[in-house]
Amino acid sequence: MATQRATYQWGRIAAFLLGIGLLLVALRIGLFGILPDPLAAGLCSIPAAACLYGVTDLSWRSAVLSGLGAGIGIATGTYLSGTVLAMV
Repeated sequence: MATQRATYQWGRIAAFLLGIGLLLVALRIGLFGILPDPLAAGLCSIPAAACLYGVTDLSWRSAVLSGLGAGIGIATGTYLSGTVLAMV
């Protein structure tokens, strides 16, 4: 039981550190300068989902689905704000 708990904790810690690392890499390479804004905004939800899994007690599936939903919402909002502002 203790080994299972330790493995569980290290998996969470690794997910959190991976999320922070991915976020720093995305900021360092300038994701918004390379990709279109809606795509870059949507991809930024991947590190956030990893961090969410690392700091909460959610299952990995719930964290991924939350990140996916946030990414789709952010990408859609960014796309719509760009097209609506272009129409005005």
